[in-house]
Amino acid sequence: MERRRFNRLRTGQSYELQGLIFFLAGNYKHLPPELREIVRASCRAAAGKSGNEAALLEYMTQGKSKVAVMMKYYIGSETTLDRMVRVFFVEMERRLTEAWKR
Repeated sequence: MERRRFNRLRTGQSYELQGLIFFLAGNYKHLPPELREIVRASCRAAAGKSGNEAALLEYMTQGKSKVAVMMKYYIGSETTLDRMVRVFFVEMERRLTEAWKR
């Protein structure tokens, strides 16, 4: 399967930081357990009460298309997934900054 391309989002973050987060998530299976937990925790936080954590994790880590993930997890709106992705990027920045300060 072909990997999704990185496109900048409107999150207020630099292109470089967004790229770091995108490619870290894309290499999920190669990350150490501590970083995997940061990715999972960011997905939990971004999904919130919607219960779409698994959908967001799959979308961010496996490179599947929006439509494929939306159909599999019965997400009715592309906007819902886009919102979760934006929150995911902000959460990842916060959690990575915390982890690097330790």
